[in-house]
Amino acid sequence: MASLDHLTPRPLSWRTQWLAGQAVAYREYLLAKRFAAETLAGPMFSAVLYLTVISLALGAASTLQEGAAIVRHMAAGLALTVLVAAAQTTAASFIVARHENALTTLLMAPMHPITFVLGFCVTSVGFALVGAAGILLMGGLFTPLEPRWGILALFLPLGCTAMALVGFLVGLWAKRWDQFSALFDIGILPMTLISGVYVPISVLPAAMQPLSWVSPLTYIVGGVRHGATGYDEMPLWLCLAVVVGLNLILAAAAMRLVGRGWRLVD
Repeated sequence: MASLDHLTPRPLSWRTQWLAGQAVAYREYLLAKRFAAETLAGPMFSAVLYLTVISLALGAASTLQEGAAIVRHMAAGLALTVLVAAAQTTAASFIVARHENALTTLLMAPMHPITFVLGFCVTSVGFALVGAAGILLMGGLFTPLEPRWGILALFLPLGCTAMALVGFLVGLWAKRWDQFSALFDIGILPMTLISGVYVPISVLPAAMQPLSWVSPLTYIVGGVRHGATGYDEMPLWLCLAVVVGLNLILAAAAMRLVGRGWRLVD
């Protein structure tokens, strides 16, 4: 009897994975570049506008200790707006790929789920890093930030990766644009309002504070703010543990669902 060993699938080589992931990432880069005005320039412009309005509203007090603290607090928190834009970019790209039948073509490539997820997320992470760094630099024009570079270099990539993975999972679940909008407008965007982006959690109404501590965005903002200003509303180790754990859970969920082919094809 003839052997069927030649029909056994061969393990995917690292070179194959590299080329496949590079192709997906380049497609994402071209798409993100087309919408850079919305996903990169938009949040940066909004951040400058917020800081300008706050500085003008404070007037001479913006140069005093308390006024400068308010501006610093908001400058660091506004970096989260770019991270949310990164999640929207990843989710929107996934939906576009599904509607244009590009997703079917991508699934024909010999890709491991890790390669598939990384290919979709890496460009959004890169754009978010550029945008968040830009907001922090522009925030330094309004008030000195006193950055801790090591902490920033740790939390910014972790935060960007977490939000890109959130966007990937949203895009995997949402088959229509109304589902995409509903999840961001009703779920993720309101969460930013209670996560210490604009005001410290301690000044929020007592009924809202438990929701703030449950929100994982609180710990991303807390880590970035500690790195940018040295201000810590919560222990740094807690921020790191939550953000690392969040990344691991989101990455495991994304790879598991892609490996099972969940909602990848109709």
